[in-house]
Amino acid sequence: MNSNKYIAIKLLELAKNNKDPVFILQCLLEAIERTALAISKVKDSEPDYKVNLLEVIRKDEELYISYSYVIDEMFNYILNEEIDEKVIKDVEGIVLKKLNLSEE
Repeated sequence: MNSNKYIAIKLLELAKNNKDPVFILQCLLEAIERTALAISKVKDSEPDYKVNLLEVIRKDEELYISYSYVIDEMFNYILNEEIDEKVIKDVEGIVLKKLNLSEE
């Protein structure tokens, strides 16, 4: 199994098993980024890999929508001190689909 794929799955598990909204949202963002790394040719050892990684996310509609959703939830948490618990399931579904670990 690709190391980025493994890390993405572990980050999803951490997000699902934690109560801290900040930690959950950070794990979800990182899971999306690791998924993008796993499905692209971008290497995290490249000097500007984050720029290239964000380009991969921008070009993939599902990853982009999930990434935006998590960022929106970060702002929601700042303003209202709560997050939509649905964000975890939604991101998990997209990540597992992109990693070819679901039936969809």
